[in-house]
Amino acid sequence: MITQFIQDMYEQLERELPEQAGIQLSADLHNIRLQDMAVRLHHVEMAHKERLALLGCYALVLLSLRIHDQLPTDPATAGRSVLDGDFIMSFYLQFALRHGFIDLIAELAPVIKQVQLKRAEQKLADEANIHKQTIKFIAKRYKKLYPLTQTFKQVTYDVV
Repeated sequence: MITQFIQDMYEQLERELPEQAGIQLSADLHNIRLQDMAVRLHHVEMAHKERLALLGCYALVLLSLRIHDQLPTDPATAGRSVLDGDFIMSFYLQFALRHGFIDLIAELAPVIKQVQLKRAEQKLADEANIHKQTIKFIAKRYKKLYPLTQTFKQVTYDVV
C-alpha cells in the first residue's frame, strides 16, 4: 500500500515536471524517510490528492538536496548536476504553490537554508531536520485520523 502510494506520487511528479528540463525522476521506493512520511500521511485526515501533493513536495526537497550533495567530480557533468538540483528546488516551489502549500514553503525555507549552508561549509548536515519540520507542519495543519499516542486525563466529581 505504501509502495503504491509512493509510486503514485512519483507518477504525479513526472506528469507535472516539464519535459524541457530533461530530468528523469527515479522512484526512490526504499528511502526510509520517504516511507516514514508516507506512513504518517496515511494517518492524517485529508484528501488523497492533497496527500500525494504533500508527499511530492517532501520528495522534491529531498531529491534537490541529494543531487547537490552527490555532485560528480567531472566538471562537465558536475555543472549539469548543479543545474538539475536547482531546477528540482525551483520545481518544488512551483509544485507547492500550485497545490496550495505556500505555508509549507514558509515552514521549510529556514531549515532547507540551514542544510544548504552547512553543506556549503563542508559540514555534516542530513535531512533529519527537514523531516522533523515537515512532520510539525502536518501536525499543525491537519487533524490525525489515527493518533499514534493519546493521553487521557481522568476527572472525578463529588456528588452532593
